[in-house]
Amino acid sequence: MDVLGVKALKGLRKGKDAARGARVMVVGTGVTGLACAMALPKFGAETIVTDLKGGELSSADREAIARIEEAGAKYLPLSEAEGVAADALVLSPGIPTDDERLIELKTRAGAWMSEIELAYMLCEGRILAVTGTNGKTTTATLAGRILSDCFDDTRVAGNIGDAFIEAAAGSGPETVFVIEVSSYQLEGCFSFRPDVAIELNVQPDHLKRHGTMSAYAAVKARLLTRMTESGTAVLNADDMLVAAMAKGTRAGILNYSVERELERGAFLRSGLMVLRMGGEEEIIGDAGEMKIRGPHNEGNAIAAAVAARAMGAPAENIRKALKDFEGLKHRIETVGFARGVECVNDSKATNPDSTRAALKMFAGRAVTLIMCGDDKGFDYGGLYADIEAAGAKVIVMGAGLARVADELEARGATDVARAADMASAARIGLEMTPEGGALLLSPGSSSFDMYKNYEERGEDFRNEIRLAQ
Repeated sequence: MDVLGVKALKGLRKGKDAARGARVMVVGTGVTGLACAMALPKFGAETIVTDLKGGELSSADREAIARIEEAGAKYLPLSEAEGVAADALVLSPGIPTDDERLIELKTRAGAWMSEIELAYMLCEGRILAVTGTNGKTTTATLAGRILSDCFDDTRVAGNIGDAFIEAAAGSGPETVFVIEVSSYQLEGCFSFRPDVAIELNVQPDHLKRHGTMSAYAAVKARLLTRMTESGTAVLNADDMLVAAMAKGTRAGILNYSVERELERGAFLRSGLMVLRMGGEEEIIGDAGEMKIRGPHNEGNAIAAAVAARAMGAPAENIRKALKDFEGLKHRIETVGFARGVECVNDSKATNPDSTRAALKMFAGRAVTLIMCGDDKGFDYGGLYADIEAAGAKVIVMGAGLARVADELEARGATDVARAADMASAARIGLEMTPEGGALLLSPGSSSFDMYKNYEERGEDFRNEIRLAQ
């Protein structure tokens, strides 16, 4: 299906009233649905929101519908929405694109897409887009900090902060966007073309949705496929799947590495971040001055620095932002000390590779690791090896990852405990961890077994540590 083949969308203009005369149907009443309902009427679109739930509406559903209709959009239950033809069908990222309940809606729609795709069609300005399994929020935030020092109208959005469609409203030619994009959002992108794109890494995650690593990597690579020679793709040369993406884009390539020097691109030399282009070198940062720690954060920082440089940020602005950046909540964040133990909130670690990166930051110290979450089918073998090498103790909280405790014990681990909730996990962890050690919440899975999101999980940990102090 040609996503731009619908008459009402073919003539889209940028800016205010860009979608006047178009009917847009949004599937999902969550964050994306509400964002579209708030923003699309400002562009002049007739906006309809539906969902796939069916059955009786909960109080939360009714509250969301009230907010949607207050914004100028209309809510229709699925049974009614199926009879309505729309110019564009926008799918919330949590809905699999092959869900059978979408068949009738897709049949009647001129095109289907993600909110990212539609926002791109409506916005004005330049775009730096960031994707990757791990590190994209840190990288996007840091890139936004750099660019906001250089450009008056810099907007950080997407999978972080405001939805892109909300940030697009009121944009102009001088607007600079930094957009964090997930694989779920990229599935519905057909014309999205950032000016600068960062591909951080492709590691096992979301395989229940995408099936295989090669399929997952192909979705991530969609960020690059529409780019032209005028764009710049910033690629992690240390990640084999990312490095291979250079063959699938016409954009100019700027590689980066924290493991080796590159003939062209950015790398570390004695702790300095060096950008080498056209035979010339410039220093764009000093890893030794950064407040965020660890090799993975050096990679995130150098990627943000290179991308910001490609967007036109001066090297001195980049160096200052790297030095001042203090990191993010819920990502290797020290939340306090209790009984002489450093308590670290890494709730954003929702896959084993993130947990492995966090664990390595405490090498040489006594560490107790809290793991929890719903079982996404990950292979934790590499993490188990790192736990054994570090001599770390482990607490498994909740029933979702019960197999982790069983598998560790089957490998001969003796310092494994089980906890029913965060209160007991924190209490047991502080008892198990000697003074001078670290109690690290780095779950290794998503939060949906017990929490709405990783933020809520991290705040629960923070509160328990506060009570223990």
